Amino acid sequence: MNLDAMAQRAGIAFARWRYAGRADSALRMLWQASPLSGKRSRDFLAVDLETTGLRPADDEVLSIAWVPVRAGAAYPGEGRHLLVKPRQSVGDSAAFHALRDCDLVGAINLEAALAAFFEVAAGRVLVFHGGQLDLAFLNAGCRRQFGAPLLMPHIDTLVWQRRRLNRRQQPIAPGELRLGACRRAFHLPDYPPHNAAVDALATAELLLALLASQA
Repeated sequence: MNLDAMAQRAGIAFARWRYAGRADSALRMLWQASPLSGKRSRDFLAVDLETTGLRPADDEVLSIAWVPVRAGAAYPGEGRHLLVKPRQSVGDSAAFHALRDCDLVGAINLEAALAAFFEVAAGRVLVFHGGQLDLAFLNAGCRRQFGAPLLMPHIDTLVWQRRRLNRRQQPIAPGELRLGACRRAFHLPDYPPHNAAVDALATAELLLALLASQA
């Protein structure tokens, strides 16, 4: 385990202790099923969200998707793509994620979506691409619904690829760290963006390429 991973896990362990008295039982069960010590996990869950904007305090999650990764393979057939019903209209944000109000009529609420996510996330390391925003929305939703942030170990494939390029002293061009560009660096096919299910699969495949690059 590298120093960054050790620091992340130490920070998560301290935060879990600090929030233990406030966290809902569903979140505490997730933490108990996802210990931060022991051997490095090879069981991952690639995750992506679509939201109405960039402000977790004001904007809303519209969809969340995930794809399990284990034993050197991605399993999209075991993944899920959940639509989340917002409290307000999606408005002009539909131009980015293509989810209209009529598409979300039968969607579930955020609490139910997070509960389903907890079940599959237990014991796994989460994987995002450019995940700072997705994590911020997950943390905000968990605070509102379950009394504490998510506090799960995670990997960001964007950060991983940036470090690879920096170690090689390669200049990073604008847009070179976007998901599609990172995939092209490993000769992975292009996928259409701004769909949580597609982006979760794309992130899972990029993770596998990154893991293979260090084998």
